[in-house]
Amino acid sequence: MRWALVKVCLAVTAMVVVAFAVPLGLVIKEMARDRAFSNAERQAAAVAPALSITTRRDQLERVVASAGSDSGMAVHIPAAGSQAAVDIGRQRAADQDIATVRKLGRASTTEVAGGSTLLSPVALSSGAIAVVEVFVPESEVSNGVGTAWAVLAGVGAALIVGSVAVADRLGVRMVQPARRLVEGAHELGEGKLGSRVPEEGPTELRLAAVAFNSM
Repeated sequence: MRWALVKVCLAVTAMVVVAFAVPLGLVIKEMARDRAFSNAERQAAAVAPALSITTRRDQLERVVASAGSDSGMAVHIPAAGSQAAVDIGRQRAADQDIATVRKLGRASTTEVAGGSTLLSPVALSSGAIAVVEVFVPESEVSNGVGTAWAVLAGVGAALIVGSVAVADRLGVRMVQPARRLVEGAHELGEGKLGSRVPEEGPTELRLAAVAFNSM
């Protein structure tokens, strides 16, 4: 009975831990991803006011550098009239993805080597659409996720160990009085009429012990 109680408690606790820990772990992963792309959106928004004023390369390079993202940000300005196209920074997204964002006029994300990029369209004074590209490395998307998962695993393991310990103690409280009752019955069968058992344990076993002692 003792080990059966431990096994049942172990199975139930493990199912409860899995039912809560797995969805919570996925939520944490999604929150980390949202945080990373929110930062990328803020970086892209910091460049938008400058693009609405000027398209000169030297000025835009200073703006990109001041945003602190000169290594992960790129600005793609299309050719307009006599003005040639301007590309600042390292391009990671495909030309087709940039053209699609420019055509649709809404931001999107695309997978690239080492992470993802946020492509954000910005309307220029000339009516053309520039595209700000912000690189989001995979390490930033998963930042803190491993630690959070480790904490969840530790809490789950602690809950399982604690539940097994509690179940074991409950099993001991149930098994020991039953064993004493069995031993008393054996002694009574051997002719030891003065045999008595302690009246302890769960209510049912205490009543059985009282009935045994009154014989």
